[in-house]
Amino acid sequence: MNAIFVGEKRSGKTTLAFHMAMQTNGGVIVFDPKKEFRDWPATVSNVAGLDKAIKEQHRVVIWRPETDGDIQASFDELATWVLEKHDLALAKGWDKTGMHFTLLVDEAYNVQSHAWINQKLLRILSQCRPEVLNVFQTFQSVKNVNSDSRSRVSDWYLFTITLPTDLKRLEEFSQPEVIEQVQHLDEHEYVHFINEKGTISSTIHTEPDEWYESLNFEAENESEEKTMAGRRGEWKPLQFDEEDDLWDWFAQNDRRKEDDEKYDGERSRRSDKKQNSGRRESRRERGSGGGGGGAYTVYRRKAS
Repeated sequence: MNAIFVGEKRSGKTTLAFHMAMQTNGGVIVFDPKKEFRDWPATVSNVAGLDKAIKEQHRVVIWRPETDGDIQASFDELATWVLEKHDLALAKGWDKTGMHFTLLVDEAYNVQSHAWINQKLLRILSQCRPEVLNVFQTFQSVKNVNSDSRSRVSDWYLFTITLPTDLKRLEEFSQPEVIEQVQHLDEHEYVHFINEKGTISSTIHTEPDEWYESLNFEAENESEEKTMAGRRGEWKPLQFDEEDDLWDWFAQNDRRKEDDEKYDGERSRRSDKKQNSGRRESRRERGSGGGGGGAYTVYRRKAS
């Protein structure tokens, strides 16, 4: 899904965008030029740091441009990595297995305006498959959304908008009732406006407690620990020493039971691998028991 979140400072747009990203099952990469995301351990400013964070299994990675650095060049570096990983994910079949990740571009006016747009961002919005990559952008003003960006977005999350220039720009692509709705919202309320393939609708959401998500690491870390503690009896880890093994598992795994008499996909492929590469198979068997020292780990629901 490509989505845009619009609201004034402290309206909740970034919080809502982050909450929605965290509701997915995939990783989250945040472009954070304003340093809104504090104390996250996987806070990086270059691809080397990003790759290290992924290898260390951080679900949330904060990409923060260097202070006084070139924001455009920094975003280009991140966007190149995203495009490469998207293409790799397609090659490995992520679009068929439901695996995906989210790129959250906070304060996206840094990489576009009404008159121009960062070309790599445009490539991401134009070429990337929504089955693999969500792209969320936040803005303080509708007038800063580039028309090419706007035409590639299906969902809008609009907090209170009252400026005449923003309302006029909103009139170019939304329904009259949306113009009316966004002018009379209470604090932290928003309108979800959908405009995709001829489907146009809007809904007002008035319960901010349902989507509050701390941007501070400590609160999120505590929540994650409680969640994982409750799942330890339900999930088992699969560990992989090599990244290729991890990608192969994603490509092969279609969540069918191995004891299905009509299913020979996973078993036959594993048998082939065992004949061709006993070393790789031995790593996988160690990982399945949860006691291996693999560098990559995924969690799979235990058979009932």
